[in-house]
Amino acid sequence: MYFKKFTVEDEPRIQNYLLTEDQLFYTASPREVIKIEDCERHPILAMDEDLFVTFFVLHEGKGPHDF
Repeated sequence: MYFKKFTVEDEPRIQNYLLTEDQLFYTASPREVIKIEDCERHPILAMDEDLFVTFFVLHEGKGPHDF
C-alpha cells in the first residue's frame, strides 16, 4: 500500500468512491472535499497497487474545526 496526493487524473477514482449515510454523518465525501480550494488542505489517496482503497485529507495550520 502507498499514499499519493490527489491529482486531476485521479478524479474518476473519486467519482466512483461511495460512502454510506452513516459514514457521511462524520465526514464529507471525497467529491465534496476536492472542490474545496485551500492551500492548507492536502487530499490523499491510499492505493493498493493500482486499486484505490481510501481517501483522507491532511491539514496544515489549525486543521479541521472541532465537533
